[in-house]
Amino acid sequence: MMKTNEIRSKFLEYFENKSHKIVSSASLIPEKDPTLMFTSAGMVQFKDFFAAKSTDNLPYTRAVSSQKCLRAGGKDSDLENVGRTPRHHTYFEMLGNFSFGDYFKEEAIKWSYEFIVKKLKIDADRLWASVYKDDDEAFEIWEKYLPEERIVRLGEKDNYWGPPGETGPCGPCSELHYDLGKDMGCGKEDCKPGCDCDRFLEIWNLVFTQFHMDREGNLTLLEKKNIDTGMGLERIASVLQGVTNNYYIDIFRELIEDAEKILNVKYKKKNEEHFHIIADHVRAITFAISDGVIPSNDGRGYVIRRILRRALRQAKILGFSKPFLYKLSQTVVKQFKHVYPKLKEAQQHTQNLIKMEEESFLKTLGKGLDILEGKISDINEKNKKEIDGETAFKLYDTYGFPLELTIEIAQEKGIKVDKKGFEKEMEKQRKRGKESWKGSKEDKRYNYLFENKIPETKFLGYDKNEAKAKLLYVKERESNLEMIFDRSPFYGEAGGQIGDKGKIYSEDFEFSVNDTQKVNNIIVHIGNVQKGDFSIEKTYSLKVDKKRRKAIARNHTATHLLHKVLKEILGEHVNQSGSLVADDRLRFDFTHFAKVKNEELLDIERRINEKIIENLKVSTEKKDIKKAKKEGATALFSERYDKEVRVVSTENFSKELCGGTHVSYTGEIGFFKITDESSLAAGVRRIEAVTGMGAFEKIKKYDNILIQLNLLFKSETKDLVEKAKKILEENKNKQKQIEKLKMKKATNSVKELLENKINVNGIEIVKDHVDLEDANVIRELAQKVKDRAKNNTAIVLIGSSSNKSIGIVMLTDDLTENYHAGKIANRIANKLNGGGGGRPDMAQFGGSRTDNIDEIIENLNNFID
Repeated sequence: MMKTNEIRSKFLEYFENKSHKIVSSASLIPEKDPTLMFTSAGMVQFKDFFAAKSTDNLPYTRAVSSQKCLRAGGKDSDLENVGRTPRHHTYFEMLGNFSFGDYFKEEAIKWSYEFIVKKLKIDADRLWASVYKDDDEAFEIWEKYLPEERIVRLGEKDNYWGPPGETGPCGPCSELHYDLGKDMGCGKEDCKPGCDCDRFLEIWNLVFTQFHMDREGNLTLLEKKNIDTGMGLERIASVLQGVTNNYYIDIFRELIEDAEKILNVKYKKKNEEHFHIIADHVRAITFAISDGVIPSNDGRGYVIRRILRRALRQAKILGFSKPFLYKLSQTVVKQFKHVYPKLKEAQQHTQNLIKMEEESFLKTLGKGLDILEGKISDINEKNKKEIDGETAFKLYDTYGFPLELTIEIAQEKGIKVDKKGFEKEMEKQRKRGKESWKGSKEDKRYNYLFENKIPETKFLGYDKNEAKAKLLYVKERESNLEMIFDRSPFYGEAGGQIGDKGKIYSEDFEFSVNDTQKVNNIIVHIGNVQKGDFSIEKTYSLKVDKKRRKAIARNHTATHLLHKVLKEILGEHVNQSGSLVADDRLRFDFTHFAKVKNEELLDIERRINEKIIENLKVSTEKKDIKKAKKEGATALFSERYDKEVRVVSTENFSKELCGGTHVSYTGEIGFFKITDESSLAAGVRRIEAVTGMGAFEKIKKYDNILIQLNLLFKSETKDLVEKAKKILEENKNKQKQIEKLKMKKATNSVKELLENKINVNGIEIVKDHVDLEDANVIRELAQKVKDRAKNNTAIVLIGSSSNKSIGIVMLTDDLTENYHAGKIANRIANKLNGGGGGRPDMAQFGGSRTDNIDEIIENLNNFID
């Protein structure tokens, strides 16, 4: 039996011997086509090669690859069929050979037949070929290898590719099919490729790109003809391994066997669907996360989260309700690390993220399933056939159920889901989640803009800080006014950048602008009249605070540099999840699974300041969004963009879609300094920083602190750290000495503690609020009391510091049959706003309260029962 890894190696080696360059698989995140959600075919990374008008500047004209592919979430998605059919997958590998203006049909057909028959040793008598109905050339070439009766002509649906849009390259294709035998078919005598039955398995598709189609549908022969082929690795492995289901091949068998061990469930025919889904999905999430995808609520992240949760539900059906996919992902890494080294490099990151996602979802999965099953039961009782959109949305919003998961569970019970109702609820949430120009039920602050049909404001601020404009409308508030003009140089808060400040004036009028907001492209100037009166339709001068605007621009361009550098240092999984660009600071939230290390922060600062010193040119231009994305401009999944977008580029470094204001050269930023790094949420980190004079002031502040510390420690800066360490160590030793003295004093009081014991329900209780802070010392004292008491005694000692309490509960061994020290400790801890627990004979507790310790000691008999 030929194993999957051997098939891949043979394929690459065969075409390398035919002068093809072996090209490594591209990432599942398309690098050269951000418009695609995932890399879904081998040809994706070669789009530029196919588009080239000539071969003159191409580094090679023949290529071969084994490409990682993922089809889920887009038009090619068949997620609901994955695991339920023998052939559907989310993640798979596509073997392909490519020609860019080099060889054409003759060689492509010859080599495909030769590889299948001579290298893989597949029975030639079981091979069939299909060609496009009018492609006589391909038909005649196939006749050299197959009898005429095993060559089938099919139409556009089966054997024609393209164009990808209304116009562009296209051409016929030819498919190689394997006959699985009459037993797998419909039984008809004329059964052949093109029949809807499962007898003929397509194993290789050869695309012959030879025409260009214009808008009228006219075809013109291309000067540079291309070959694009694709053969599913898992599919050809099923043929060579003699199985009728892709999930029965070696790489899936190993995954399923490991899943059996983890889940402690035997793989059988009746439960194989669940195992198949788990095996497929763990491959998808492992490869995707290692390539930089972070599970989230939108874009690629949402698709991966959805796949992960679907796999978790299969385990739940099999009776397993703990995180396990992070363990199973290790099998995927083990299987493929030699082919795809990045899997091993990202293994820890991948496991951490998968486990985090599993734990998060499992917390709410049970509750969500209970609600859904209750709803299904209610529907059945009332003889209804549909789950309402409100319930579906609640499951999504509160319990993390993707709509598709609700639909899938409902379908298993023969029930539909109101998708339109779900979308209505989703739209309501979107409206609640942002300040709409029409206003929401909670906040109608800007409703007047809609009611008065105020037109959009023409923004002039990219080129001007001052301009004349006509006053259209004024809204009076309790403490300020809101003024709207036909045009304005003021930037309204948007995209994380705060609004401008400045003034609006004329000869006899002055208005101080304290804030600027943008509501549905209407710029609202918020402030107070300083002198005079205003008149609607009158023209005024609008002047932005130039110094403040410049400070904001420095921070905004620095944010772009930060985004790019984070990707370089931490990895391509880093994506912006929020930001604040103010005049005095910047804040950047990004996807990352762990705390950013100090050495990484230093490296980030260094690289950004290098780019500032290089004084790179910052340019902006308007572009069609598709073109901008194809050129590699970073776009945020959470943002909605117009057809035409503004692209901000830092010379040979970064490129982002952005509507904010920026400096003209990076040197204008001056200096960049990180002030804080923290966790915002699971998988999301936050960096805060300052630039320009803000950075100078921060450094100056640090310098002043150093000067004061030098004075306090009587040290020079170069010796300060060692001096501080020495003093801290001395203090630590002195504290130990103090605790020893306290312990000696407390030990001397053991006799006194025993003399003051009380009897409650026949049990001797020793209790005290001791003058100790160290839990070990308190425990040692309690042990001495226990040793002296010997039997029928409960000891509770509580110590405290300025902001916390800590205590010990000990029971003599004869009491542990009826009492539990851990439970007593927990009861006391609840009163101290803390926690506690331990063994039956000894437990520890602590809390944030210290004011009620004496009260607890006084009423201790209430805690021991």
